[in-house]
Amino acid sequence: MNPLVASLVVGALAVSAVTTATLGVAAWRIRETPGAVPFLGLMVAVTVYTTGYLAGSVSSPAVRVFWEQVHWVGIAFVPVCFLAFAMDYLGHDDHLAAVVGATSVPSVGMIALVWTNGGHRLVFTGERVVDMSGLAVLSQDFGPVYWAFLVYAYALILVGSYLLVRLAVLSEYLYLDQSLSLLVGVVVPLVGNALSVFQVPAVPPVSVPGLDLTPFAFTITGVAFGNATFRYRLFDLVPATWQIGRETVVGSLDDGVVIVDTDRTVVYLNDVAADIFDATVETAVGTDIEYLVDADDVGLGTPDALGELELDSRTYEVRSNSARSTDSTR
Repeated sequence: MNPLVASLVVGALAVSAVTTATLGVAAWRIRETPGAVPFLGLMVAVTVYTTGYLAGSVSSPAVRVFWEQVHWVGIAFVPVCFLAFAMDYLGHDDHLAAVVGATSVPSVGMIALVWTNGGHRLVFTGERVVDMSGLAVLSQDFGPVYWAFLVYAYALILVGSYLLVRLAVLSEYLYLDQSLSLLVGVVVPLVGNALSVFQVPAVPPVSVPGLDLTPFAFTITGVAFGNATFRYRLFDLVPATWQIGRETVVGSLDDGVVIVDTDRTVVYLNDVAADIFDATVETAVGTDIEYLVDADDVGLGTPDALGELELDSRTYEVRSNSARSTDSTR
């Protein structure tokens, strides 16, 4: 590795850390929104992962192992936070606390084993620090606990990814853009991690022993998640609201159905409603309810309001209901 490449490596890691930290700050500002707190946790975990790897890469060989232990704090909680985010964001929050608690136990145990690895060698059977143009690269031989945790982490990430794919399908691809952006942000570092762990020889950067591609791939994660957040309004059009409303009106799908959140933003309307209001799903979702109808005319905000609406010489019976999640927190 020549000095120029080493400088690019450090720069890429710094960009990745700053990007994910910025997204974490954005999530903190809207922490009351479904999915925002787990997303914040995910960004913190990714930032710790990347920052620890960056600090270790530019440190002296004597403290390289210490920074490896620090960045494992992030590694261990990335899959837990991602699954929690997917569940909370999509409205599957009934057992969220229990799931987070249960899935965190192996992560905490893994961190403890990494920090005490010198006494048992269950995670890494061997470690070598190699100086490459000023970068301290740590080459490791993986032990049985490492492989077990890798399978566990991949499983949690795959479950979270399945929930996002399921959302796109069940919502009639209403949340396709958000889901695809999130999946890209997850799949790219997952592939980078697999290439690094299994030392795929066809990929030139992996030929450097100990070089972990995952922190670099998190740069793509930051871009993809930023795209979902700011372009596709990740936390403005929250599927949890759509999910709650969908469950509430499941018996009324032959009628026109419009679901709005507490800010009166349209998060869902079915084809019947789109025909009634002479609108399309694509143009109506994400707009204020006033785009479709005067909120006062339909008694929006009044529990169990019943009224009439005249459109194009037709009179429609309109019922306005509030919907809450099963745990009554939303």
